[in-house]
Amino acid sequence: MLNKELDEFRNAWVSSTPVQLIKPKIPELTGVRAIAAYMVFLHHYPVFSNRSLLYYIFAEFQIGVTLFYVLSGFVIAYNYFDSAEKSISWFGRYFKNRFARIFPVYILVVLLSCQGWTPFDWFMNLTLLKGFFNDYKFMGISQSWSLTVEETFYVLAPFIFFYLRKKRFEPSTYLKLLSYFYGIAVSLLWFGRMIKWHGFFWNFVFVFHYTFFGRALEFLVGIFLARLVSRGSIKRAKNQVQGLPKYTMAGISAIALVMTVMGINFRNGHQIPLNVPWIHHLFVPASLGLFLFGLITETSILKRLLATGLFNTLGKSSYAFYLIHVGYVTSYIPAKNTFSLFIGLNVASVFIYYLYENPMNRLIRRVRVFSTPKISQEIAKDCKLLESIV
Repeated sequence: MLNKELDEFRNAWVSSTPVQLIKPKIPELTGVRAIAAYMVFLHHYPVFSNRSLLYYIFAEFQIGVTLFYVLSGFVIAYNYFDSAEKSISWFGRYFKNRFARIFPVYILVVLLSCQGWTPFDWFMNLTLLKGFFNDYKFMGISQSWSLTVEETFYVLAPFIFFYLRKKRFEPSTYLKLLSYFYGIAVSLLWFGRMIKWHGFFWNFVFVFHYTFFGRALEFLVGIFLARLVSRGSIKRAKNQVQGLPKYTMAGISAIALVMTVMGINFRNGHQIPLNVPWIHHLFVPASLGLFLFGLITETSILKRLLATGLFNTLGKSSYAFYLIHVGYVTSYIPAKNTFSLFIGLNVASVFIYYLYENPMNRLIRRVRVFSTPKISQEIAKDCKLLESIV
């Protein structure tokens, strides 16, 4: 009788709770989120004269957004690839958690920043549909166009995982999937040029700069790396400095080289059409993937630094930092120069995270989208069900 109840509970648990194997945390990646946000900050707030080559190189720190996307692909795959289910209950919990991650802070910043909008403007911004339209992509919180790309990935991620789980784990599978997304991008580009409505998928540059379908490789690099880690194909290194972190250094060197090439091309008026999409959407994700591969698998001083409590806090608050670093909210921060603005934004972001973002995230996640069948606490305690299932 006990075994029967235990089996029933296990089946109910599997179908009604967020089943995820407890995987080791990778704290250095939280620190990388802060680095990505700071790169975007330096892209928007130049610290060098426009006569200097460094001005144009730092202008390419927009690749901080690419780093966010590679990280997002890794984190979502690392946490959900094996546990994704074709059930309403699982999708309900998954989208609830994604909503809790993105929308509370975004809605707060929108309400603080925007006024005089029409109902259609509010609809486009609050739903993040604005990122599909060239006429609306920079409306409101200008940098939030990237959230449309992120949300598109969130919607498609479970289906990507279902597809990949049926295929062999090899690069050709990911390249085939990438070709599907590029095909969708071209189709939407053709449709957008046909209807000509508010710049919907307006042109080639828009599609490959501002939509998921043009930037899918960045997420796929993260997913591929997560599968390497989860499958045990590569092992994580401990936080002890031993030897030379060759992959980490190679990744940083590749990133620096790519940024230099793009910066020189930018200074020369983009005489060579390299930035779109061949370097920006091919070599940048590959270089960032190599860097993250090294960071995860090798021991280094950088790894230890990014795993510290300070960078953990800065990484957690990096989303708020990203949303407020450009726009109306900066007018509330007393700053005499770029450095003081940077410090003020960090302080404000940490306060937003601990006083609003994290509490709201926890509150939303506690909402029970679907109820779990009841079972006697005695059985759960005696059999240590949680430990046996996980």
